[in-house]
Amino acid sequence: MEAINQVISLEKEALKAWSSGNPAGYGVHAHQELIYFDNLGAQNFLEGEEEIKSYAEAAFAELTAHTYEMVGVKAKQYGDTVILGYQYHPTMLDGSPSMNWAATVVYSLIEDSWKMVHTSWTMLMPPPER
Repeated sequence: MEAINQVISLEKEALKAWSSGNPAGYGVHAHQELIYFDNLGAQNFLEGEEEIKSYAEAAFAELTAHTYEMVGVKAKQYGDTVILGYQYHPTMLDGSPSMNWAATVVYSLIEDSWKMVHTSWTMLMPPPER
């Protein structure tokens, strides 16, 4: 349970950097060979610190500071790996909501430090009206 709590704290630290309006800030605990996916512009997976940083700076250049809530946090540890899943619900500083996301993040214990080795973000679409 200690490892899971550490990983959740690291993820919150990364999200704090992201929500301050710094697109590259989310990678604060990323391993240099991180694999990244999202359903916007990184649908074919990005790999490596430089490729991901370049993508984030271009794709999220208009990112503004906001608050957020982590919803439905689930985490499981498998040896030296922790898999974390949650929904990211951002709110703009003027109080308006933004699109919600789902994240799956994998951290591995590498040289005594937990590092993000894979992350996948999916924009959640509202359900169709019936």
